[in-house]
Amino acid sequence: MNRTQYVAVMAGWGGPTTLANRPIGKGKIGPGRLVVFSIGGTATLKPVEQTVRPVPMPTFKLSVSNREIDEGSNLFATFCSRCHGGDVVSSGLVPDLRYTNASMHQMFQQVVLSGALRQFGMPSFSEDLTSPQVRSIEGYILNRAQESAQADAAKH
Repeated sequence: MNRTQYVAVMAGWGGPTTLANRPIGKGKIGPGRLVVFSIGGTATLKPVEQTVRPVPMPTFKLSVSNREIDEGSNLFATFCSRCHGGDVVSSGLVPDLRYTNASMHQMFQQVVLSGALRQFGMPSFSEDLTSPQVRSIEGYILNRAQESAQADAAKH
């Protein structure tokens, strides 16, 4: 052994608390990483940044009323936000549903009620939600995606 001492530190974005948090900064987040320093070392760390891509305008159409969107907001806060983030803004550890594409929207009911993605960690909510409630949640997600896409377009 050469008697070199090391200090290891977990740093950056990650861990269980990020499930409830949003990426911070101006659209850039740094991934979590393990950083190891040697006592007396002289190397410097290169900065690591991950740019958050703009939210695309959804192409999937779902006819829902403002009342249904409001109901979907409340249901999302109760059943979905603990993993998918408040206001449908994910920390990146689980899918940010504002980026959901049309083909995934076509199977939205099967994913939420039938557990179609259970093998990937998405449980079934068939004992908690009805099909009309899931439709309201989907309407809320699409509404948030539209709002985010418009805000992102206005920045560029």
